[in-house]
Amino acid sequence: MTPPPRNGSKKPLLVAVALVATLLVALPAVISAQGDDHGNPHDTAARASLAALPAMPSETSPSTKAPKSPSAKPSSTKKNKKKTASPKAAAPASASKAAPPTKARPRTTKAAAPKTPGTVNRALGGAVWADSATQDYVGSHLTDGDATTYWESANGAFPHTIRVDLGSERTISKLVLKLPPGSDWNSRTQTLAVYGSDSLLVPAASYTFDAASGNTVTIRFDPASTRSIELRFTANSGWPAAQLSELAAY
Repeated sequence: MTPPPRNGSKKPLLVAVALVATLLVALPAVISAQGDDHGNPHDTAARASLAALPAMPSETSPSTKAPKSPSAKPSSTKKNKKKTASPKAAAPASASKAAPPTKARPRTTKAAAPKTPGTVNRALGGAVWADSATQDYVGSHLTDGDATTYWESANGAFPHTIRVDLGSERTISKLVLKLPPGSDWNSRTQTLAVYGSDSLLVPAASYTFDAASGNTVTIRFDPASTRSIELRFTANSGWPAAQLSELAAY
């Protein structure tokens, strides 16, 4: 006898009763089928009846339901979410205060400074030609760099000419003429003109060699390109001849 189910349900019992009733109905056919295996036409129908029987549930296993294992609940630990500051929309760049327009300063072009003569004496050591000389007061004394030596032309026969070779084409704008120092020579005035290789640079004029200022005369003129400097004397207040100790060209 089948023990009642532990859970008190009557459904298994009813199923068992129905199975027993079905077996009782089908049993004669089964017996008949086993006795007529050899060519019995009822064999096929009996086997078919057996196949139609429902499977009988196992009585050994109680119909208790396996306890449901508690479903694993997701861990209640909250994920540490770093509170990241949501990027704030970049504030619109504040309009920088426009700097007041600077007034353009007018360009002032400096006037070109007048060209100053160089510091190199282009006549120093140059070859000298003179139309005449007295004793050993020759023309080469004009370019020897010594102010105590001098050239003196023939006496009483103006005009007189002396020429200095600069060695090559030079741009000249100043001459410095000297006589021996004032301790040896008195002041005097000489009249002369200045020429370049092929042109007049300075018209004839009177120049005073003042003993108090070193017996030196400076003559300036527009820059001129020339190979030689020529002086033409027409008068001398201190002696009846042309006289000069140094000629420097810058």
